Amino acid sequence: MSKREHIVQQQSNPLLDFLQAHNCIFYSPLTQDDTTDWISGNSMVKYNANSAMWDSANNIWKFQYVSGQPYNANQYYAKWDLKETILQSSINFTSIAQLRAYSVSNVNLCYDILPNRGGLSMYGTINQETQSAQVFYTDSVSHQLQYRNAVKVLDYAYGSILNFVNGTTGIRIGSPNQSGAAKTYGMRNFSVFSEMLSLSEINEYFSLI
Repeated sequence: MSKREHIVQQQSNPLLDFLQAHNCIFYSPLTQDDTTDWISGNSMVKYNANSAMWDSANNIWKFQYVSGQPYNANQYYAKWDLKETILQSSINFTSIAQLRAYSVSNVNLCYDILPNRGGLSMYGTINQETQSAQVFYTDSVSHQLQYRNAVKVLDYAYGSILNFVNGTTGIRIGSPNQSGAAKTYGMRNFSVFSEMLSLSEINEYFSLI
């Protein structure tokens, strides 16, 4: 082994280090050539060949409704099985992505966790790529935070403790509920963490991708 090869092998990957340090349960770079979940190694499964297509003009995967697809809460454009079932009694998790909205601005119902179909979303901006994140945490009740380009755009307290994370087996992109049916999204560097990340940690993530 040459000295150069040894150096390369010893170098850490800052992004992988970050994912491991923050209990990442799912990460896909969603580049043109790599749509796998790095945590499980599982491939992306499309609903249809046209439900996930590479948008070369914007260098992003475009997830969209296809003709004949169920127009209800059961539709998905793409999905992955997780490495293991996530068991939590209450919600503490963070989802992050570079998000491009093709259909509507502001709240975009672009992903959820299986099998519970929580109707999860991130804030995007139509025809612009944004750094988007959704954070849930629980104290006496559950709270939801939304960030777009490092600005908090939602801070909401529920009247109870939510627990739909318990028993999570997969992640999917699509329309988690009927109000989001047939919406179109572009996503890249999509990740889910089983803990609450601060805004500074979310910003660190975007600096590493």
